Amino acid sequence: MDKKLFWREFWIMWGLGVAAGAAEAYIAKLPVTPLAHYLFLKSHELHGSSLAGLEGAEIVLELAITVGVGLLAAHAVGLGAPILEAALRGERDYPNLSSLLVPTLLVGLIVGAFSVTPDLPVFHPNRQAAHRDAEKILNSPAGAQLSEKLNRFAGPPLTAGSSALLDVTGAISGALDRLLWISGIAWLLMRIRRDAPGPASRGVLWATILIVAAIGAVFYFTSHAAGNAAMLSAIGNLLIPSDPRWIVAARGLLAVLPGSIGLGWLYTRRGLESTIVASLVARTVQHVLVVLVVARFH
Repeated sequence: MDKKLFWREFWIMWGLGVAAGAAEAYIAKLPVTPLAHYLFLKSHELHGSSLAGLEGAEIVLELAITVGVGLLAAHAVGLGAPILEAALRGERDYPNLSSLLVPTLLVGLIVGAFSVTPDLPVFHPNRQAAHRDAEKILNSPAGAQLSEKLNRFAGPPLTAGSSALLDVTGAISGALDRLLWISGIAWLLMRIRRDAPGPASRGVLWATILIVAAIGAVFYFTSHAAGNAAMLSAIGNLLIPSDPRWIVAARGLLAVLPGSIGLGWLYTRRGLESTIVASLVARTVQHVLVVLVVARFH
């Protein structure tokens, strides 16, 4: 492994990740890292500067581990950021941009289209009843207290500029997570199989993509279950019409699997830079479809 190339890549990716994390925290005006967020939920009156310092330390340390381990694993299994690496080596022959552009745009369009399917009416048969019950709750004597609780954790409203910036930071953060998880699990699978050193096989990469997608789905359902439990507790465990479990499961899988599998495949075939561009394309398509299609059903 070229140590000089590794460290140059590390500082560039780590710097981008820290900038993205700091921008997300600044826009949200709320803790975005796990420990700081947990402490904020436990005691939202924790001193702001102390919380910001903890959050900054989390961002710096977490990204150092993510980028460092991810790059080591990526170099070991033949993955990474081919355009960045070619530039750092001083090579004039970059990867063929046309071979990168077509799959990048296709994956971005497909992932963006799938991202709005969980909001379609077929997956929300009780939406109108839920809206009516929500209005009753908000107009009840406890509604003002509930609104105050929710606003405390909502953060400021997003502008068009801050929303666009969050799209960029989200694409960068997602790419770095992919660098760690896909590269790391592919390396582990190769060690388990006792494969010879070198690039991972197609079978190993596909198994890795599916494993990472499954982990993402488990995390999605777990976090949403915890969020729903917290919401029910906040509104006094009032009964709100719920959808059948299979519909809830289908919504969750559509929210996670297309993006995880599509962008994971793109990373293994075209590199980290292509996943950032595809993610931005997907987010743009999502915004357009929300305005043109989904908004009509609300």
